[in-house]
Amino acid sequence: MKDLREQLVMEEYLDDFLSEFRQALASINASLDALESAPDDITEINSLYRNAHNMKGGSNAMGFPQLGAFFLAIERLIAPYRDGGKPISGKVTGAIRVASASLGKAHLTIRLMKSDRTLSLENPAELLNEAADHRAGPD
Repeated sequence: MKDLREQLVMEEYLDDFLSEFRQALASINASLDALESAPDDITEINSLYRNAHNMKGGSNAMGFPQLGAFFLAIERLIAPYRDGGKPISGKVTGAIRVASASLGKAHLTIRLMKSDRTLSLENPAELLNEAADHRAGPD
């Protein structure tokens, strides 16, 4: 009986998580759009970081460690730009856009297969490391 009760509680939380996930992706994409014309907009850079950070924790708490790793990789990629010292590069925002598309697919997969906590995602480190290596380089 306890397992069924826990499953029902997780389903309730999962619906909330999926809603927050959808909102975070929309916010991430809006920030990326804004950064195309203003790559030094610290408000948008911090918004990207905050959304990645919050979703990293939520993903891990809900039992999606691969998803959490994706958000951690995004968070680490953005961190060096948070001090406002230099504008975020197009390579970095491009890598985050690619990640965002993969995350959108993950959202759909989770929504369609709510009881399955396994996801098949590309390795976030491989996906984002190239952009991280080019952070300091020219676009």
